[in-house]
Amino acid sequence: MLSTEGSIVDFGLASGTATIAAYDNDGAPLANAAVTGWVGEGTTAIDASLNEFVQLQLADVPLGRLWLTVTAADGSTYYGYGMLDVDAEAINIDINSPDSCVISGVAYDLFGQVAPGVDITAWAYSGNNWFSSTTVSDGVGAFSLTGRFGGGYNYLYQGSENYWSGYYTINNCRPDAGGNLPVIRVGVLERNNVDYLLN
Repeated sequence: MLSTEGSIVDFGLASGTATIAAYDNDGAPLANAAVTGWVGEGTTAIDASLNEFVQLQLADVPLGRLWLTVTAADGSTYYGYGMLDVDAEAINIDINSPDSCVISGVAYDLFGQVAPGVDITAWAYSGNNWFSSTTVSDGVGAFSLTGRFGGGYNYLYQGSENYWSGYYTINNCRPDAGGNLPVIRVGVLERNNVDYLLN
């Protein structure tokens, strides 16, 4: 079943701004680390460094997925991902951040009916770590998970029925001014569906 909750990606000459931050495995911000990578299908290279204020701002970034590698002064390597999909948008990509997001959605079976009581696992690879969170969908197929999903390459897996959601991107999990965690809506799709991107 196709999801209606995806986003439209406007490729072309449009561009935006990406501000990148990275954290070590203790949650401390990394400063003066090298940042390399590319946007989209490798058409635009990134070669810069985090400054003393532990962030890097890239202007005029073409729309698309950002693939990032951060190399700290001690040689440790951290990998991150982001998605810039709206012209003139400004995004924050937090790699290996200790912040958490809430992921919520509804699971469906092969016939498009809600799927109650199934295992749902959300995975993310950010920094040099895999993060995961597992729950069971409720009586109407709804689920909610909390985890460190920002700045990573993410996917959902409906284990009992072997469905995949496809891959999606969450740029960061920064709480709002009131300390509330962001809530990201996703859908569990049938196996082998096309790439599913979120921001």
